[in-house]
Amino acid sequence: MLFILLIGLPATFIYAGNGSRVAKEGVLDLRNTENKAAIHTLNGEWEFYWKTLLLPGQFNKDVTPDTYGKIPSYWTSYNEEIEDVTGFGFGTYRLRILLPKDFPDSLSLQIPVFDSSYELFLNGAYICGNGKIGRSKQLEEPGYQPYIYSFFNTSDTLEIVIHVSNFSHRRGGFWMNMNLGQTDHVLKKNETNKVFNYGLNGILLGTFVLFFAFFFLERENRAFLFFALTTFGVFIRILHTGLFPVLFLFDQSWSLTVKMEYIGLYTAIVFGVFYLNELFPSKFMKKMAIANALFFLAASIMVLISPPYIFSYAIYALYSSVLFFLTYYIYRGFLGTLKRKTEDTIMFFSFTLFLLTVINDILVAQSVHPLNAPYLMPVGFLLFIGIQVLLLMRQWINNYRQRTIMHEELQHVNLNLESIIDKRTQDLNKTNKELRTALEMKNRIFSIIAHDLKSPIASLAQYSDLMVEEFGNEKNAEIIHELRKLSYSSVDLIENLLHWGMKQEDHIQYHAEDVNIAEVVSELHDLFYPSLKNKQITFEQHVGERLTGYCDKSLLKIILRNLLNNAIKFTRENGSVTITAEKTGSEVTIILSDTGIGMEEAIIKKIQNNHVESTRGTAGEKGTGLGLSVVRDLVKINNGTLRIESKPGSGTSVTFTLPGKP
Repeated sequence: MLFILLIGLPATFIYAGNGSRVAKEGVLDLRNTENKAAIHTLNGEWEFYWKTLLLPGQFNKDVTPDTYGKIPSYWTSYNEEIEDVTGFGFGTYRLRILLPKDFPDSLSLQIPVFDSSYELFLNGAYICGNGKIGRSKQLEEPGYQPYIYSFFNTSDTLEIVIHVSNFSHRRGGFWMNMNLGQTDHVLKKNETNKVFNYGLNGILLGTFVLFFAFFFLERENRAFLFFALTTFGVFIRILHTGLFPVLFLFDQSWSLTVKMEYIGLYTAIVFGVFYLNELFPSKFMKKMAIANALFFLAASIMVLISPPYIFSYAIYALYSSVLFFLTYYIYRGFLGTLKRKTEDTIMFFSFTLFLLTVINDILVAQSVHPLNAPYLMPVGFLLFIGIQVLLLMRQWINNYRQRTIMHEELQHVNLNLESIIDKRTQDLNKTNKELRTALEMKNRIFSIIAHDLKSPIASLAQYSDLMVEEFGNEKNAEIIHELRKLSYSSVDLIENLLHWGMKQEDHIQYHAEDVNIAEVVSELHDLFYPSLKNKQITFEQHVGERLTGYCDKSLLKIILRNLLNNAIKFTRENGSVTITAEKTGSEVTIILSDTGIGMEEAIIKKIQNNHVESTRGTAGEKGTGLGLSVVRDLVKINNGTLRIESKPGSGTSVTFTLPGKP
């Protein structure tokens, strides 16, 4: 990708070697040019004859142009000089080029596409054309194909005459740059453009395949799918513009080429907006994204059933949509930059750069060339997708780490579960008669949860992973993903029940060791990153890299996981969660605070008295009420103390201690 970018940037901006030399009243004077070997852009004032097709031999003193039209531009911009000019019509362009005596004799013309057919004469001889020139729609055949004509020049003057007709597009004329230069320089530049263009297409196609594969591996992450389809839309568009690579593969009509260009653009804008909403979730912008998709679905149908001179007007709606959504997400990225969020800062600068290239392309499409360069969006999008690939790969790696951490915790629970089952079986054989009491009934229920419920639900969760991979098609994907979510929620519920039950019977295994607090906090941040991002909660940690506590590492993870889960659950969007740890004497003090909704003093007392009560979170999250009870018991097992401080509307702060190294 870097190689293609290094090639593409010079190829994009190597244009005019003639400095400020432009044609004046149909004449481009290069006789005093300093760099004769440069590639000269033939811009400026060309003679223009409206509704007239003059052959090279028909120009004389009695024939005067209707205007000296600015090139590049559409002929509709000549409406002040020519009253009856419209998008449909035909005309003749003429330019005389005065060359110095020592000008290179081996020359090439780099000829762009015209809207929508042309034929070109050089020094009186026909050299090339696209489509078929016509004085009416019935006689015209449109065509697109860039062309390079090389010739050996022996004259000090070149005359270029171009016939252009348009009855097929909404606009007509000479709207792209034409270049003249020494043959080897022009051909070298053209080859460089080809390498960049074809390389960019390869990168886009490869990116589409890669992230489509990622989506199949991780169906719940729709950002992968939307990003893949966005790159595919840009891939289709670039195939049908610029050097028109598709014409080297297929012999397709001009109309189909234009239709596919627009279909590619619409695909990119629809799925690009959905992708951005995955990065910066918003209910309002989700509705806007759906409305945007419906509009461009209708526009795509118009592309399929109507001719280009009708459906091409929808391009103005596309410009408005791109500018609106990019401006909004630049604003969101800027807000994240102010909060010193690294990913948001990167997105802010990538959005801004991409927006500038989009603005350039909009102007170029209107025959305005602010940078004297062609379409820059391919270069801007190449930089943009490079940044997105890095961010999405990082997200995929983090998700993989989360799954690994959850698998390790599940293994730990299963290891304790076997010990519990064995012990409970022995106790049941010895105390058959005591099962009639309330305490014995509680132990029996716990045994059922541990032995008969935990294993099948854990298996169900694992099978749901396989179902997502194998059967998560469009029809049943939502049901399967919901099943998977509920399965893992049930596993977490049972895990808390197990630890609560084991505490009642004093069966929790405790293995103390020196534990690096910062490493545990970092692992849990990675685990809860999607939840934090979904509610746009700021997470901060103030933990020394070498700070250690003497405790059971697995139990510490469960303590912090329950506390962090509660903090996220009861903190509204755009809130914050902070974890602080420090050495205080012979102990380590850990504080987890949030800016959530807080609790009444009566609720804190219920928790201290082992009263289980479930409350829904700020986003409707469900729970069991066991979390803080489990935390209190596991802190005690680790020889620590627990303190809860909270006020309604002012957030909650949970402080617990761990012993230092003995």
